[in-house]
Amino acid sequence: MCPIQILLFEDRKIPDKYREDVQALLEGVFDYDEDSIKFEPEAHTKIIAVDSDDKVVGHLAAYVREVEFENFSSSLGMIGDVATVTQFQRRGIAKKMIESAHVLFRKVGIKHSILFAYNTGVYKSSGYKTMANEVHFLDQDGNWKTFVYRGSMFCELSDHTWPKGLINLKGLAV
Repeated sequence: MCPIQILLFEDRKIPDKYREDVQALLEGVFDYDEDSIKFEPEAHTKIIAVDSDDKVVGHLAAYVREVEFENFSSSLGMIGDVATVTQFQRRGIAKKMIESAHVLFRKVGIKHSILFAYNTGVYKSSGYKTMANEVHFLDQDGNWKTFVYRGSMFCELSDHTWPKGLINLKGLAV
């Protein structure tokens, strides 16, 4: 097994040498086109995994957003666009990228992280649990929606318990 290196790039500033690999990975996994990849509403950190040949084998976007719970506002870590090249799956790469995001979140005082998963089993080993909260968010079609988002998960990054009730994401679900 070749060594994998995890790299972090602030505010979406991925070096050109990785940009095509990242775009191809996201297009392949999420059926994105170039326009949907460019539509990133807020600054965030890109976390990528590269192999010993310096090729991108994994990607994760880590966001920090101010959200509203029923009785208070709080900053929340949000994880999106988690993808691993097929032949590198089941090697713990996604888990390493998630751990890097958690370190980043804790450094800025984030107490909880959320994500919206296609396969929730992948994230349980990183501490994520199924979220039963209703979520109010802006959908890709430009309409505000509120419902319990299938595949939504949370992780407690501190000793603060996860709050119950409605969460207003005040923007897109990532």
